[in-house]
Amino acid sequence: MNLTVILLLIFFAMVALVLWRMKIAGEISGFAPQTHREKFRLYWLIALVVNIVAFLAHVWIDHGGVAFPAGGRLVGGVYLVTQHGRDFSFTPSRYLLSYWHGAIFIVVLLICNFAIWRLRDIKGSRHDNVA
Repeated sequence: MNLTVILLLIFFAMVALVLWRMKIAGEISGFAPQTHREKFRLYWLIALVVNIVAFLAHVWIDHGGVAFPAGGRLVGGVYLVTQHGRDFSFTPSRYLLSYWHGAIFIVVLLICNFAIWRLRDIKGSRHDNVA
C-alpha cells in the first residue's frame, strides 16, 4: 500500500509540473480553457488522470498484484501471479478482470498521452496563421 501512495503522489507531482509548463509556455490560458483545442486537450488530460487513478485503485484493492503483464499460472482452480517475490492469488474471473484492466490501462495511457502531445498549441503553428 505504501508503494501505491508513493506512486500516486509522484503522479500528481508530474501532472502539476506538466500543467505548470503548459501555463508558462502559453499552451493553456488558465484553468478555464478558452479555445476548442484547450478544451479538447483538457478532456484528454482528465481521461488520463481518471485512468491512472482507476488503475492505482485496482492495484490497491488487489493488494499490489496485477495480472498484466506478469501473467499467471493456474494452480488448483486459483491463478497465482508472482510479482516482487510474492504470489498473489486470483479467482479466474478476478484474474481475467485484472489482466484486461492492465492491458486496457496501457492502451488508454498511450492514446491519452499521444492526444495531449498532438493537441499542444505551438506558437506560430499553422493553426495560428489562419486568416
